[in-house]
Amino acid sequence: AAAIREIQVYDRASDQEELTGFDDGERQQTINLITRPERRTSTFGDVLLAGGTGRHFVADGTINRFNGDRRATAQLQSDNLDFRTSAALRGENGRRQFGAFGFQGLSQNGFASVNVNDIWGDWAEVSASYRLSGSDGSRDRLLTREYLATEAIGQRYDEDTDASRFERGQSLSGRAEVTLSERTELRISPRLSWEANSTEDLLQAGTRDPADVLLSQTRTASTGESGGLGANLEATAGHKFETEGRSISANVRMSTGQDADDREQQIERLVRSLTGDPEVDAFGRQIDEDESRRQFRAGLTVTEPLVESLQVMLGYKTEVAVRDADQVGLRLGDAGAYTIPDDAFTSFTDQRIVTHEGTAALQRQGDRLTLTAGVGLERERITFDQSGPRSFEIDRATVTLQPYGRAQLKVGTAGQASLFYSVSTNTPDAEQLRDVVDDSNPLRVTGGNPDLATERTHRISLGYRTADPAAGTSFSINSSVQVEFDGVTQATTFAGSDSTEVRGVLLAPGAQFSYPVNLGGGVNSFAFMSYARPAGRIGNLNLFANVAYSRSPALRDEVQTLRESLSGSASVKLATTGSETLDLSATYRLGGRVELGSSSTAPASVSQNVNTTADWRPGRGLVTEGRFSIGYNPSQNREPLSTRLDLGVGLTFLADDRAKALLVMSDVLGQNASFDRSVTDLYIENEESLALGRVVMLSLSYRIRQQGGGEGPPPGRTMRPPRRR
Repeated sequence: AAAIREIQVYDRASDQEELTGFDDGERQQTINLITRPERRTSTFGDVLLAGGTGRHFVADGTINRFNGDRRATAQLQSDNLDFRTSAALRGENGRRQFGAFGFQGLSQNGFASVNVNDIWGDWAEVSASYRLSGSDGSRDRLLTREYLATEAIGQRYDEDTDASRFERGQSLSGRAEVTLSERTELRISPRLSWEANSTEDLLQAGTRDPADVLLSQTRTASTGESGGLGANLEATAGHKFETEGRSISANVRMSTGQDADDREQQIERLVRSLTGDPEVDAFGRQIDEDESRRQFRAGLTVTEPLVESLQVMLGYKTEVAVRDADQVGLRLGDAGAYTIPDDAFTSFTDQRIVTHEGTAALQRQGDRLTLTAGVGLERERITFDQSGPRSFEIDRATVTLQPYGRAQLKVGTAGQASLFYSVSTNTPDAEQLRDVVDDSNPLRVTGGNPDLATERTHRISLGYRTADPAAGTSFSINSSVQVEFDGVTQATTFAGSDSTEVRGVLLAPGAQFSYPVNLGGGVNSFAFMSYARPAGRIGNLNLFANVAYSRSPALRDEVQTLRESLSGSASVKLATTGSETLDLSATYRLGGRVELGSSSTAPASVSQNVNTTADWRPGRGLVTEGRFSIGYNPSQNREPLSTRLDLGVGLTFLADDRAKALLVMSDVLGQNASFDRSVTDLYIENEESLALGRVVMLSLSYRIRQQGGGEGPPPGRTMRPPRRR
């Protein structure tokens, strides 16, 4: 923070718009950090080392070197904590960016990265980044699901998963923005990536009827090795003519990739027969998957001024995407070798998608109002060929009209309102179209659907934001409505107390079979509001609120149903400012969710949470820190009240308090638990995962601050104009 003079937050346009000046509707929220002139030649960073009970550790390091327009950053992170304990040790803004299972389970994680940025005179800005990451994690999860509707009403499904995963990955990316002439610019972005994973999983699951009689159970042990290589290159060139508003730009994107996944499974199934005696089926299976991907996209855009402030755009792009995927399943034979073909798991597929799209649009730019309206005509042809035991071919073409519009209005001196409408399409991928059956969990069988069509989505969004830096106030509100036509959703058939055959698949009692289908009527909408202002001597006040509505069609036991839900939350946060010795913050959040469907039996849920943090430095280097949270959710019938307390005490020393020793105890009350309860119109689900528990750690941190000679560029100059981040 000490190196930053100013922060700019804005909607960055796409490369195409920046090179042509024509609004194409693509936006990316962007932060531009403008450094202080005296810090533009300096070295600074932070180092943190910690160790504690249970052989837990943390190692963090970040070093930045600024030399005028040349900037380099090296970063290293590694620990074997869960996310909440990591945040307690690193502070509220813990930077943990990795994890084999997200924030679930326990894992040892680490990554190292190097980022370099440089500006070569007035003709080029270049950047490059390399990242190496790894994770070794385990997860023990218990899941219980009680069904409220369909043929499975009253059934209870229990699942116990014990999994471990080892991940490695590397990526190398770069970007160059080259000024070829006063009016011509070229932008190139290459990327290479590699990953390799190994897994071991043990799944034990069972289904019981309303009388608590076991219907079916399964035990699946699997091991696997997977990996992949990927590369892509995107280049955009643009030229602006002397006539204002006249331009031409071209974009090319190429990508390729190769993935492999080899697994072995040992499956045991127990099914209750009609006589009541259990029938046991045990077998071993080997699965080999290989996939290759290739994609090429090219586009050309020209703009021309018609009259003052009015501009026309004509564009054309074409794209070819090819994907070949082979999956072979073999069962274990009597000789102890995998020699028996597993037809349900075997397929050889070739997918090819060719798209042509033409676009025409008008844009009017005024001092306060910018209007854009356009229409695209897209023709997509998909060919899909599956050979093997379940052979079929797909060859179909669709033509879609895609209108879009955007309005931006400056309100007052600092406000901005925007309205955007668009139509988009989403083509089914190979996994959805492939006619194979995955019964790795025989109680939860899945398959593809060759009859899937391309889904279309209409989206409209409205937003407004304003800020007054002098007064310290800001306000923003955003809303969006998304309507899906031929949306892809799940069809599920439930087996009751007897076996059921679905699409050629025999389901055990209490099992399910799910596959994707196209259903219309899906709606997703949300609204979000934030407001911030000073609160007198207290500090800063922040208010947040959001509300969301969703309507999701589904097919259950061949009967179409409609799930509707309404959810929302509101929170208020107070934080102290202006004190050199005390930082306090407190947040209160109220949330709720209700199922609106007429057939829903799911109860409404309401939750409340309070989070507080404190950092007090009374003097003589003494540091005390605390974090306390309490939550109340009565819909969770197991421990609706949850609390967590983290405490730390330490000393700062050396010049400018650059070094700090801190002793932290996380989860002082010993109540850390990963428990989640979800209620829908179909089931009530409880999920519990392995949690870390109480940990005591001693950390030592040091802030690197080395000022270089010279003051760098004059104060009025930023590192780059906002459009170049």
